[in-house]
Amino acid sequence: MGTSRPPRTGPLAGLKVVVGLLAAVLEARRSGQGQVVDAGIVDGALSLMTMHYGSLAGGLIGTARGSNVGDGGAPFYNVYACADGGWVSVAAVETRFFDELLRRLEIPASLVPDRTDREAWPRLHQALADRFRSRPRAHWCALLKGSDACFAPVLAMDEVAAHPHMAQRHALVEVDGITQPAPAPRFSRTPAGPVRGPRGPGLAGRLVRARTLRGLERHRRARRGPRDEHDRRTPMNRHPSRRTALAALTFLGLPAARADDATPLRIVVPTPPGGTNDGVARALQPALQALLGRTVIVDYKPGAAGSVGSAQVARGKPDGSTLLLNNNAVLINPLIARDTGYAMADLAPLVVAATAPLVLICNADLPATDVRGLVAHARQQSRPLAYASAGGVGSLGHLAMERFAREAGIQLLHVPYTGGGPAQLAVSSGEVACVMTTLNAALKGQVEAGRIRLLGVAAARPTPLVPGVPPIGDTLPGFALDAWFGLLAPAKTDPAVLGRIESALLAALATAPVRAQLTTIGVQPVAIGAVAFQARVTEESRSWAEVIRERKIAKD
Repeated sequence: MGTSRPPRTGPLAGLKVVVGLLAAVLEARRSGQGQVVDAGIVDGALSLMTMHYGSLAGGLIGTARGSNVGDGGAPFYNVYACADGGWVSVAAVETRFFDELLRRLEIPASLVPDRTDREAWPRLHQALADRFRSRPRAHWCALLKGSDACFAPVLAMDEVAAHPHMAQRHALVEVDGITQPAPAPRFSRTPAGPVRGPRGPGLAGRLVRARTLRGLERHRRARRGPRDEHDRRTPMNRHPSRRTALAALTFLGLPAARADDATPLRIVVPTPPGGTNDGVARALQPALQALLGRTVIVDYKPGAAGSVGSAQVARGKPDGSTLLLNNNAVLINPLIARDTGYAMADLAPLVVAATAPLVLICNADLPATDVRGLVAHARQQSRPLAYASAGGVGSLGHLAMERFAREAGIQLLHVPYTGGGPAQLAVSSGEVACVMTTLNAALKGQVEAGRIRLLGVAAARPTPLVPGVPPIGDTLPGFALDAWFGLLAPAKTDPAVLGRIESALLAALATAPVRAQLTTIGVQPVAIGAVAFQARVTEESRSWAEVIRERKIAKD
């Protein structure tokens, strides 16, 4: 100030304002004259763009969207989908990082002799996309961990707290059942505890509620005229909890239930009561009722490995009153059966509520203590080893073992059973050698009793859900399977209705009681939305169709 040259200030708008004010005060003291200080957010943003304007002048970058390293154009600075619906990110900008990425992914460097050649970027992008899509996210995390490939998994919000780096730093805490960032920065001598806010709705909730109630009051006045003494005790005033629920629904973007809307929400479970599908539905039921303000009914429609109930929902009225809660079988059945009464295109995936890893178990008398030992034992036999499946031909356990046999290069004989109990009994009695299924209390009891042996978990790396059990991926790299439990709706349902139901389901899955109940029944609570769920369905359909075709699997 006071010279012909403008002052040099920091790169952020706020810093520019502070420095500008200080300079103006000093100039006012020196000259006795004041002046207007002008600094805005755009100035801070433009300061950060100084390097880019230099690069543009030098021809190093262009103005077309998607043609540069920093705007998604460069394949080595991008995000990619994986086989399980997860995502990963790479930022291998420097040459040695880029070379390390290609080497570990086994992509020939000759594909892109010069990584700065923009004409080669589409070819490299496709190669990277195909490579990452071939395996689940956990596989790439294990392969690239600790390398110079500048790689990182893209985590959903419910995964962040469990990430080893975040857990070691205690970066997230849980206060009153709500996971949230811990106080930062952290001090060794005077650690800060979590800050609890006041009871009741916060500022945002109060503003939303006040706005909603004012709108309702204006609407009421327009219809009924000035308020009289009787109107001061409307149903909304008599029930504060109803006001709070309305505000919560509005804040979440969910529709408040109309007083005359008595249509229940029906969750169709296509398997008998008592199974995991049933347990997941029951865990969600009370939370959905509270969020939607309508009755939620769990309706059992078992038969044909889940096809009966699935077909009923697929052909049902697309009005948002009926959902399907099923597992991987919902996409496998149309691939393997002649007529299931529906196709996956008839259903709209909404939310995956929970997952459970598959485990490989064998008879305790079998001379194998791990997956490698089972594979070696199978190769020494003159006849194929017999294995059980829970649910018969086309079940997840059946296809999982067929994939296991294919990747291990061994011959196995399929012996179908009607359910998990009979299949596990067949293994413990020695009728068959092994089975791949989800872990439950009954199975744990047989393992502890020494009647069966737990060989491995179908994951690329160890999982806390099955502590102490080695991953099958140690023997068969990339072998990772899990059972998922998701909710779907008729495909022709209005997208706006689907969006509201998806929001309600995700909100329910964010509550501590629902997550605790899911953990109790032996599954891992997740909250995978419609886009990632659809991606998982598409990829699994492709993967299982390949196994079915190669292994010549068919259901009469």
